Amino acid sequence: MRKSRVLLAIFAASFIGIMSNPEMLAASDSVAVLDLDNNKVVETVIKQEPVVANVGEEIDEPVEPVQTITEEVGYSEPVYAEPVYVESAPEEPVYQLPANYIQINGLTVPLEYTDTTAENAGDAQLAWYYKTGKHIYGHNLDYVFGSLDWAHDGGYLDGMPFTVVMNGVASYYTVATHRVYDRLDAYTLGYNGDTFSMYPIVNAKLDGTYYRMTIMTCYNGSAQRLVLYAN
Repeated sequence: MRKSRVLLAIFAASFIGIMSNPEMLAASDSVAVLDLDNNKVVETVIKQEPVVANVGEEIDEPVEPVQTITEEVGYSEPVYAEPVYVESAPEEPVYQLPANYIQINGLTVPLEYTDTTAENAGDAQLAWYYKTGKHIYGHNLDYVFGSLDWAHDGGYLDGMPFTVVMNGVASYYTVATHRVYDRLDAYTLGYNGDTFSMYPIVNAKLDGTYYRMTIMTCYNGSAQRLVLYAN
């Protein structure tokens, strides 16, 4: 019973203290302010420093736009250079020798292989190299073998040198003698009443003597054949 009395006494003493100090109950989060003079109110402005962002940091504050000042550049007329014309010297064409050819009496005549004595090159600058390797023939056109007829008539055919190039191999010859045959047909020639086939001519044989090369062309129009024998 004694403890309960003590507790009751403590509670009563606390209640008496509260009643004797009523201001302690006046505490509040709301305060009413009356009769203030607004003319003496001073506004406080806080100056805000510009926010500088570090690399990789986002800025929540608005950033003033940067104004770019463009400097006007005065327009100038373009300068045009006068073109310089240099007259180039004309280039002379480079002459290339045929793969196979004969050079005789100042002319170079292309050669082609054949296995017959009846080839006709027409108007082409071309002569034929017979398969025996000892006989060449062609027309008596000015740009083929026509100059050989003139050399015969002029008396300077014998002793004339010439060169034959076949497959890159050059062979050098000199006319030793010559003969004019009558043409009897495409494969038969006549001389002093005797007839001859083309066999001795394509093998460079004359009166039992072998030569290294023969050249044949037309003579007296096409009625005869001029044959050169060369070593």
